[in-house]
Amino acid sequence: KRIFFLYNQHLKKKKNILKKKKEKSFLYFLGGKIPFGVFDYPKKFPRSWDIKNRWTWLDKMKRIDYGDLEISSGKLKIIYRGQGKSDEDAAAIRSNFYLPPFFPFFYYEVKIINIGKNGFIGIGLCSSKVDLDRLPGWEKGSIGYHGDDGQAFCDSGTGVPYGPIFHKGDIIGLCLNLINQHIFFVKNGNPLSTVFKNVFQNKDSKIFAVVGLRTFGECIGANFGEGNFEFDFNTFLKFSVDKIFLKILSIKKPLFQKFSIKTFNYKKNKT
Repeated sequence: KRIFFLYNQHLKKKKNILKKKKEKSFLYFLGGKIPFGVFDYPKKFPRSWDIKNRWTWLDKMKRIDYGDLEISSGKLKIIYRGQGKSDEDAAAIRSNFYLPPFFPFFYYEVKIINIGKNGFIGIGLCSSKVDLDRLPGWEKGSIGYHGDDGQAFCDSGTGVPYGPIFHKGDIIGLCLNLINQHIFFVKNGNPLSTVFKNVFQNKDSKIFAVVGLRTFGECIGANFGEGNFEFDFNTFLKFSVDKIFLKILSIKKPLFQKFSIKTFNYKKNKT
C-alpha cells in the first residue's frame, strides 16, 4: 500500500511539472499574453443607448442642446425634441458598449414608434470618433439606412437607393457579418439585400450601434436582444454557421494535411 501511495504521488508531481512546462511554453509562444477573445473577453454587450456619452460629446463641442433627445428610463426609447430646421440639427446617439469583436455576427432592431414631421430617421453603425450631430452614414466611419428616402449611406452624404421608406410601426433590423464584413438590413422580419461590403476594415476601431433623428416628434425603441426579434435571427445564425463549416470541410488541402496517423507511434500490447 505504501509503495502504491508513493507511486501515485510521484505521478501527480510529474503531471504537474509537465502541465506547467506546457503552459509556460504556450505563453512564451504567445509573447506572454493570452489572446483576446480566446480566454479573456469583456462581458459587456450593447444593451441600451448611452445618453451620458452624448452629453460628454456635447460638452466637448461646447454645445448647449442637451435636451434635443429625450430618453426613457430603460434607455431604449428615444424621442427627438430639437428644432429640426436643418441637417445641423440632427441628433445621434450610440449604444452603451461597442460590438464584441470576437462574435461572428451582430444584430439589433429598432421599432419606428413615430415618424414625426418628416421621418428623418437613420439606423446604422459608427465608430467612436464620429460626431453626433449628423445622421448615420453621412460621416466617415459610419453607415446608415434612412427612412425618409430609403437610401443607404456609407462614409458620405451621397446615398444609394436601397430599400423602402419607414412607416409608423415598422421594425428595422441591422445585421453585421464580422467574418466577411458585410451588412444588410431587415424590415418587418424580411431581410433586404447586402448593401455594403468590406466595411470597418480598421480592426482597432470600436464599432457601436447608432441611431439618428432630425425632425420633431420622431420616436424609436431599440431591441438589443432582451426581447424577441421580428427577424428569425436564430435560424439565420444556424444556417450561416453550418455554411461556414461546410466551406471548411470542402477544402481539398486541409491545414493539418501534413500530419497523418503514421506520424504517431503506437505500441501494441504483447499478449
